[in-house]
Amino acid sequence: MPESGLALSNPLLTWQSPFGHPIWVSTRPTSIEIATEGLPTVIRMDQTHSANIHIADQPVLPGHHVINNTDAVISNQPATIAVKTADCLPILIAHSSGWIGGIHAGRAGTTAGITINTLSALIQKTGTQTGYWIFLGPRICVACYEIDPIAHTHYDLVEENISQINSCLDKNKTTIVDSGYCTACQNDLFFSYRKEKTTQRIWSGIGHH
Repeated sequence: MPESGLALSNPLLTWQSPFGHPIWVSTRPTSIEIATEGLPTVIRMDQTHSANIHIADQPVLPGHHVINNTDAVISNQPATIAVKTADCLPILIAHSSGWIGGIHAGRAGTTAGITINTLSALIQKTGTQTGYWIFLGPRICVACYEIDPIAHTHYDLVEENISQINSCLDKNKTTIVDSGYCTACQNDLFFSYRKEKTTQRIWSGIGHH
């Protein structure tokens, strides 16, 4: 079930990290322009299902910035990191030091270690494996994500990425918040490529406060 305590401010679902970072997820049919309206600086990615990350640790000019061939961004600058998905898992990270991160974790990127790569970079920047708050956004659930219809094999994006998180961080001093939403089960709220073969996407974001 979805995490309790969320606030619905149409067209966005909103949360907040304990450090004050705003977290949001767009609902259909919200565009990136509507989702980020009023936000001065937005960092987006030309996502390629890679394990590549971008470190934005220098001042970022106002406007929308698209990072090529990248599936994760970490930053300590005043900006919003936005991730687009339509079944893949958006992971948003906040740290007590002020660093934030956004990951596009599909099956290919997860298998290639995108979450390990991102957390390793954050650990290097923060100097610690503790103090992280991690949000798991809407994605296709394991029951809906059948990758082999003959063998009836399913893939669990959440379990695989939590395993990567726990391999990098002190799980006793890390908070993982799961939105609980499945893009296929809750297709009335979110776009799902597997459910409807759409080219449209939802957006998830985290802002630097």
